[in-house]
Amino acid sequence: MNHEQEEKRSHVRIQDQVLLKYRPLSKNEFEDLVEQYEEGSLSPWPNSCHPELFHQIYSRLQKIKEKDPNLAGVLEILDQKLNLIFNLLKEGSEGYLDVSHKKNVDISAAGIAFQTDEHFSPGQILEMDLGLLPQHLFFRCYGEVVRAEPSDDGCGNKTAVKFVWITPDDQDRLTENIFKKQVLQLRMRRNHKC
Repeated sequence: MNHEQEEKRSHVRIQDQVLLKYRPLSKNEFEDLVEQYEEGSLSPWPNSCHPELFHQIYSRLQKIKEKDPNLAGVLEILDQKLNLIFNLLKEGSEGYLDVSHKKNVDISAAGIAFQTDEHFSPGQILEMDLGLLPQHLFFRCYGEVVRAEPSDDGCGNKTAVKFVWITPDDQDRLTENIFKKQVLQLRMRRNHKC
């Protein structure tokens, strides 16, 4: 895939519901964290996920998918069930994303927009913990507020954020999730029209 195709793909946007927790950071805090991630002295993933296990499972599932897509599908479902159980066990733990963090968002692999009671200024850096549903796949990323304005309904603010730091693997997972949801939404609209 060439750079232009990747760029187009990263801007495919859907409306979705995710688990989202965020906190503002100063630019210095953000730069210090990224430096620690790149040095390997700090892990970029929240406590609620185990990326090492995910990466091992994901690479093996890709190989199985090539040989037996049905078996890979069953294993993916079992993995999702295990993630749900794990997250139910973790509920209430510090740093855990739960139902109270559920938000309706516009999301692409390039950024996210959501409604909030807080007001952020363009240029503000946010640390974001995202949970993709229904799989409960979690990752941490960082974004820069590009737009913050009162929402149309007068309840809070609409905040648009472009991702400025996300691991390539997490961005791939996000892109894959967006395309799966987009296909599902298109099928549902088509079936609804019939």
